[in-house]
Amino acid sequence: MAGKRRYTLIASVAVLSALVAMGVMNSGAIAARFVAAPEAPAPVQQASAPATEATPGALPGVPRDPEATLALGSAPLKAPAITQSDSLPAAQTTTQPVLSAFGLPCTPSLTASPAPGGMIALEVTAPCQPERFLTVTQGDLAYSDMTSVTGGYTATIPALSPLAALEIRFEDGSRLATEVRVEEAALYDRVILQWDGEAGLAIHALEFGAQYGEKGHVSSATPRDPSFAARALGGFITEVGARDLNHTQRAEIYSFPSGLMGRSGLVRLSVEAEVTQANCGTALAARSTQLRGGTAEPTVQIELAMPDCSAVGDYLVLKNLLRDLKIARN
Repeated sequence: MAGKRRYTLIASVAVLSALVAMGVMNSGAIAARFVAAPEAPAPVQQASAPATEATPGALPGVPRDPEATLALGSAPLKAPAITQSDSLPAAQTTTQPVLSAFGLPCTPSLTASPAPGGMIALEVTAPCQPERFLTVTQGDLAYSDMTSVTGGYTATIPALSPLAALEIRFEDGSRLATEVRVEEAALYDRVILQWDGEAGLAIHALEFGAQYGEKGHVSSATPRDPSFAARALGGFITEVGARDLNHTQRAEIYSFPSGLMGRSGLVRLSVEAEVTQANCGTALAARSTQLRGGTAEPTVQIELAMPDCSAVGDYLVLKNLLRDLKIARN
């Protein structure tokens, strides 16, 4: 790797320890698809029967005596009165649920369940929030993504504590929240690196003396998966946040199963920043948080001035930014 690209080593960077509150992204670019609630049915109107010319024999209770018939001829005939028991039932108005463009109820939902490797499988169903930005927050981690055309979103993310609290926040300010217990989270050390937009940042972990490009080199290029850690073979990288959308909140999380390892050693950690057309000549801002056994250390805020665009393709290696992991044999 070093023979293909020039790496500039940075011995130290200016950092400021502080807990960081993540902002909410707003985008009005995508219109929500709603179907208005249907109007309530109009009340049933009681119709009157049309008046007809009466014939003496057609009325109940009228005597057939001719004289009685003549006596009735000069008086107008009246229809029998409708009693209370004969009246038509009053119309009942019901409120119809608001439906999405696909005919699904608009009420959103959030479910979360434990997954192998100390992870959380989350699922968002929001039929009336199609193709809308959402922000996922869990402890010190926050990232943004987008729902599908049907308003769905699924992801598998690391659990940052044995009792993980999750919140989903939509563009319109509405929120969903839930908690999930993931006991395995206490067995993992986590390293979180967060930034906005296309910063070109990445975590690199060199496990147990590995060098760049070797088997124990873990990065977004060789991320592995949670099952690798669940078998106590080493760590893995999780990327969250929409990669193909501008100005989104993104993050990488390196997870190592310290509580499962049967060997002792050292995991060397560093952060690399690739110089790209999107970030050259700009000032990058990022933040990192490390968790040991589910307990978070103070968040570190990073500020980095990127080289000009003549350095596109080069990398800055930020050493001494993340604390190496010292692994004790269990």
